[in-house]
Amino acid sequence: MFLNVKKSNFIIYVICLIIGFLFIGIAVLLYVYYPNTIADEIMLSIGCSTIPTVITAYLIDQASEKRESKRILELRNHFLWGMPHGLLWIMKQIIERYHPSVNSTNKSFYDCFIDSVQVMKSINYGYEELEQQKDDIDTILKDIDYGISLCVRDCQSIISHDYELEINKIFSKEELLAISYLLEECQRIINSFILSDMAEYIELFVKNTIKSIPETKAKADRNAELKNKIVSNWYEISK
Repeated sequence: MFLNVKKSNFIIYVICLIIGFLFIGIAVLLYVYYPNTIADEIMLSIGCSTIPTVITAYLIDQASEKRESKRILELRNHFLWGMPHGLLWIMKQIIERYHPSVNSTNKSFYDCFIDSVQVMKSINYGYEELEQQKDDIDTILKDIDYGISLCVRDCQSIISHDYELEINKIFSKEELLAISYLLEECQRIINSFILSDMAEYIELFVKNTIKSIPETKAKADRNAELKNKIVSNWYEISK
């Protein structure tokens, strides 16, 4: 895109404008050197009609592109209604459970999550603690279930309409492929029975979602305020 129109279209408009001004220039030369002919009037007429026609076409094209961009954005927001919030919810639960610091104000929400998930990954249970590990995993799954359900719902909805969404350029082929992988990663999280594995699956899911879905990155990059292991500015981050 260049100046709100496709680059190829913009090049055509520039070429047509140059041609229009060229006809006007030729008309002036003909008027000076061959004043008794009507060629100058013909060239001037062509040039003067070409320029406003090109400008009008450009403005119409620009307005059309703006409407199309708005339509795409609205449809993306419709199909991604829950995923950004669901992702943040999962990150919030991991942060409030495993963040190494009680208070934190100088890091992004994403960095706080990475610090927390590293702690989660480092926890190893002995053979005699298998029951405790199962209880912890069940508790975590219960805590993140809301976020997982939002992400799964959006992924399934998008995948079920993948052909239409790709044809209408709502999602790219790469995004649709990534979303299908994200759905599989959600399932791996749900089926985890070792805490360190679950931590790796959650970390991979968060990283891949932020990488694949631009709408999630801006929110994850917001500064987090952690007080007594609670994300105190959760409303500002999630809105």
